[in-house]
Amino acid sequence: MHRLLLVVALLSSAPALAAEMEIKRNLAYTEPADSQRRLDVYSPTDGREHPIAIWIHGGGWKKGDKAAVQEKSQAFVDRDFVFISVNYRFVPDVTVEEMTQDVARAIRWSYDHARDVGGSPDAISVLGHSAGAHLAALVCTDESYLTAEGLSLRNIRGCVPVDTAAYDVPSQLATIPVIRQATYKSVFGATAAVQRPRSPMSHVASGKNIPPFLLLHVADRVDSTLQSKAFANALTKAGTAATVFAAEGKNHGSINRELGLSDDPPTKAMFAFLTCNTTSTFSNVACEGTYRHHLQGICTDERDSIYWSFTTTLVKTNSKGRVQKQIEVGNHHGDLCQHEGKLYVAVNFGRFNDPEGNADSWVYVYDADDLSLLAKHETQEVFHGAGGIGWRDDRFFVVGGLPDDVPENYVYEYDADFKFVRKHIVASGHTHLGIQTAAFAHDRWWFGCYGDPKILLVTDADFKVIGKYKFDCSLGIVGVAGGRLLSASGTCQKEQGCDGLARLVGPSDDDGLSILSAALPEADE
Repeated sequence: MHRLLLVVALLSSAPALAAEMEIKRNLAYTEPADSQRRLDVYSPTDGREHPIAIWIHGGGWKKGDKAAVQEKSQAFVDRDFVFISVNYRFVPDVTVEEMTQDVARAIRWSYDHARDVGGSPDAISVLGHSAGAHLAALVCTDESYLTAEGLSLRNIRGCVPVDTAAYDVPSQLATIPVIRQATYKSVFGATAAVQRPRSPMSHVASGKNIPPFLLLHVADRVDSTLQSKAFANALTKAGTAATVFAAEGKNHGSINRELGLSDDPPTKAMFAFLTCNTTSTFSNVACEGTYRHHLQGICTDERDSIYWSFTTTLVKTNSKGRVQKQIEVGNHHGDLCQHEGKLYVAVNFGRFNDPEGNADSWVYVYDADDLSLLAKHETQEVFHGAGGIGWRDDRFFVVGGLPDDVPENYVYEYDADFKFVRKHIVASGHTHLGIQTAAFAHDRWWFGCYGDPKILLVTDADFKVIGKYKFDCSLGIVGVAGGRLLSASGTCQKEQGCDGLARLVGPSDDDGLSILSAALPEADE
């Protein structure tokens, strides 16, 4: 709460001058294209990796248009967001399920084209008013819609529904006059059995990675107040952060029309929430404790957990470095990555860097919540020892050791079932003992290598070398929101053990990466 209030204060006034923006209208987000499923994109003219806000208009599920954004597009661009306003099909031509799938497809388009419009695919939020608020809440709780598009609820950083009373349609129908019931039944069906799966409340459950919610509603509108509070309570009980904001002096139209004005309280709450949830929650951090062997790699769950591989100990901490869980593992567990709630660790039980091979390469899979072992996959194609792993587009990419006279590096590609696909050659020149750590982030591969000095290799998505730099991320590298990364380091002292640190870094044309802040935060009490 204190963090939210602080950001509200910081955002209490709009930028002095309206920012310039680039506008792209009527872009089709489906194939084949049609006249209804289109969107408009409003982007800052400067910078990249901006957070993305996807707006779903209202209109009773029967009308409305993406062009009616009032002050919103300028307000979002002024605060360095990409703002995407979406059209979708209406009842009675389509069902609620088909409308919601339209929204999911627009999200998928935004994810795929994020960098084309200056945005970050890792910082997407979904917002909407009235019927659009209901659709936003449904796509952010019923995972089936995003799953059908190859995404998940983990891809959404926050949801902001604005003044809807359709979180729980059967409950709403039980409390409103018969004359109003007809409108809801024409959209959601006549029976509770049909209405429930179309209600966001029905899909609230723990362990689903439902994103944080900010529920804006008109303070003196009885039904949206009751529905917002009940929905927020259900989310909170399920372990999802949910905040309710009652907008005083508003009606159903003005809360939408005035959203984006600089002195508007709901607007301030909205940008405070979005800033907290779309910028990285990770910063410079020290892992609590010391361990028998040195750090091999780090990754995050993209929200609030960091995972540290200390060769024979796997550790889960919160974003402040406090240990939440740790387990002992076999020697040698190396670098790791997280995907869809699972940790994938490059493991070698044989020798590293032997010209004759003699490695025993695997990828071990652990549950990201409790670190329980889920699966083991042989990756013996990694001939000189699996040491690092990254993920991209439903494929896993394993790197590892090499004899010291090899003038290039290799990346071994596996499909989602760990069937070997191909061996990629990286024309990097010699690096000492191959590649130790790997991460695909912000449209590039980042590889950490040992040596004196230690080397950072940067390549494009197809492993064409972009640069080779004197920067140490050989103990771990992982992308975080806002175009940034965490780079790991650590030391070992006799009889005291080994520690781990992670620092926030950003891309640099001259140095590959540069440390954004040298100071570590004070210990979390």
